[in-house]
Amino acid sequence: MSAVISALNSINWTDKKIQLACSGGADSTALLISLLEIGAKPSVLHVNYQLRGNESHADEKFVRRLAELHGLEIEVVFCPKEKLKGKGKNLQNEARNFRRELFNKWISKSEKHVVVLGHHSNDQVETFFLQLIRGAGMWGLAGMEINQNQIIRPFITVSKQTIVQFLKTKKQDFRTDSSNLNTDYLRNLFRNKLIPELVEKNPNLEQSVLFFQKVLQQNKSNITLQLKPFIEQSQQLNEISWENWRKLNETEKYAVARILKWENSILERLNDLELASLSKQINKSSLFRTKTGFSWCLENPYEKLWEFKSTIIEKLPSEYSNEFFIISEENWKNCSISLAHEGMFFTKKSGKSAVFKILKDAGVPLQWRKFYPIIELENEVLWIPNLAISNKHDSKKSEKLLQIEWRKIKK
Repeated sequence: MSAVISALNSINWTDKKIQLACSGGADSTALLISLLEIGAKPSVLHVNYQLRGNESHADEKFVRRLAELHGLEIEVVFCPKEKLKGKGKNLQNEARNFRRELFNKWISKSEKHVVVLGHHSNDQVETFFLQLIRGAGMWGLAGMEINQNQIIRPFITVSKQTIVQFLKTKKQDFRTDSSNLNTDYLRNLFRNKLIPELVEKNPNLEQSVLFFQKVLQQNKSNITLQLKPFIEQSQQLNEISWENWRKLNETEKYAVARILKWENSILERLNDLELASLSKQINKSSLFRTKTGFSWCLENPYEKLWEFKSTIIEKLPSEYSNEFFIISEENWKNCSISLAHEGMFFTKKSGKSAVFKILKDAGVPLQWRKFYPIIELENEVLWIPNLAISNKHDSKKSEKLLQIEWRKIKK
């Protein structure tokens, strides 16, 4: 059995809905042929960047014919040139981001939907050196993983030479991208010039790098496992306190940032943000400082973490609290739950006060104020949960009273 087929057989493909990103090059073509050989039937995705004129169109034509020959579904996506070129844009990064959006669209359908890519061991070695000169830490130097977030790279331990030899035995041709020879791109410079020169000095270089990456990936796995309770709690609360953040060492902080998919600039900014003003946003990202730590935006954080509960009570309490709200069942049916907004006011004995000001004074971050639930009756704010309550909230004459609480959802 060839190393190519062995690599595929090491992965459990049961019930997987596979999308194969196929450029027509040797790697993705070998991936298509080998998947068919083990009985898988992937759908094919081809991206035409329209950057190499007739060569780009010939690549598309090749992939279309290959998919048609084997009875595979194919989707061809044309990338607008304006997405790739422009002031301050890095062509390769923009192309990578465009592909990533397409991949995310597929894998978001279900946990069974996976994208399969043709990255091989030579790509791993190139990635190591690229990350090295960028000053990356362990996460970057460790390279790509075989299976990460429904992105599968079966050939990551297989060499380019082995892949090409596999295609020769199958008498299967493939396309060659002429832009891969352009050493203006840093990866191509390493691939075509720098790494071959280093290998001349040390023939075992690539194997040494791959072994080192294997060690780093094991360390990554160990740290990730240790941080699992911390990550789960952070995602549940949607917040990390400064107290808990300070308990992490620099390696663990970096790991958290990578696991939660923060940019490196965010991690750097967090180191000096603790003394910043309340609600300050972090580098125009979704992260922001809260009263006790920092958090990140959700579409509606309160809907995710909190819910209203009603309990029938027989008599009014001797003392009231902002943490619950009492109202007649009849009036509760006419109440509405809306979201706080600019121009919304709450009437107190001392006069009107802006709801947003009450939220601000309570330490609710700016990014969350517009999602804060408000109880209204006939357009009058009766209750700002846990913060302020109107003296018009109950009905002493009612035979049936409800106590409304805003409780954290148990997970």
